[in-house]
Amino acid sequence: WQLHRHSGLYDMMHFLYELWLFCCLCPFILGMGCWWPCCTECAICSDDWTGIADGTDVSTGTACGWTEDAGAWSVTSNAVTTTSANARLRSNTPHPAGTGEQKITVTLSSSASADLIRVVLAYVDVDNYHFCEVKTGASGYIRLYKRVATVETLIDVQADQPTTHFATSTPRTIAVCLNDAQALFTARSLDNTDIAIQGSVTIPASANEFGLATGATVTGTVTFDNFT
Repeated sequence: WQLHRHSGLYDMMHFLYELWLFCCLCPFILGMGCWWPCCTECAICSDDWTGIADGTDVSTGTACGWTEDAGAWSVTSNAVTTTSANARLRSNTPHPAGTGEQKITVTLSSSASADLIRVVLAYVDVDNYHFCEVKTGASGYIRLYKRVATVETLIDVQADQPTTHFATSTPRTIAVCLNDAQALFTARSLDNTDIAIQGSVTIPASANEFGLATGATVTGTVTFDNFT
């Protein structure tokens, strides 16, 4: 049979082809990698801390529920904040399928330069997890790491990115994904499509938790909002 050029089915197939080119092939050619494989059913819960009074315990009245594993955390102006280095806030809502395949979108910022902000995925325990790290300020960056038996190993960093993108006191929204089927760990800025990185990983079967964190350097107030 023939597919007529002006038929509705032809138009739909042509649209899907162009969408594939835009979302996957074009970014791949430009060196950004293909973002289409990221799991689409892995958003487990969401929180924006709206309507929660300042000073309220972080886990109170939230959709995800949170445990303060390290550092001091608080709700401030409908967002969650910390001034602690090496802080970690872990969700009490693990992946319902018990896997490490996860997709997280969150808005983050810091009031100081050179602060290290982290999004944690595939959390097994304090010594084993994956994380995306953002450094703020003039020498800012976005990187992917894995932590195995306390040893942190760099997976990928985009060396040619605009280093001022994660400027001080400038909220940026990033999307981070672990795709088990593709064995890919990816991160990108939703505010600048040129900032995108990915690396190959093996996700432990029991790595079904996630969270928010900071690195060894924090001199300002780190803020997370619009978590999903």
